[in-house]
Amino acid sequence: MAENLRNHHNADGNMNDLRETVRGIIQVLQAQQQREQNSATAQDLNHIDELLKIFHHHHPPTFKGSKELVEAKNWIMQLEKTFCILGYSSHEKVLLMEYRLKGEADGELS
Repeated sequence: MAENLRNHHNADGNMNDLRETVRGIIQVLQAQQQREQNSATAQDLNHIDELLKIFHHHHPPTFKGSKELVEAKNWIMQLEKTFCILGYSSHEKVLLMEYRLKGEADGELS
């Protein structure tokens, strides 16, 4: 019985040690991620600015909202042609598409 109590106590201690180790790893990863985000912010802004300049050069359409699904699909297809030519990533596409939403489509009230 004493042996079982010792094993149980050791198992609890090992679990606590494991939890503390995992917490420490998470804290290190979060700190690293924050440093990367801080250093990347200026680069990201320059990159986005350059994307917008190139994107606007192609005169992309805006979307103001519609009750007709076909209009939204046509707008997306027009943008996808430009994205295909320019080779944008999915993340870049989302940023640029969101930028081209106007009026009701962007949540503005008429």
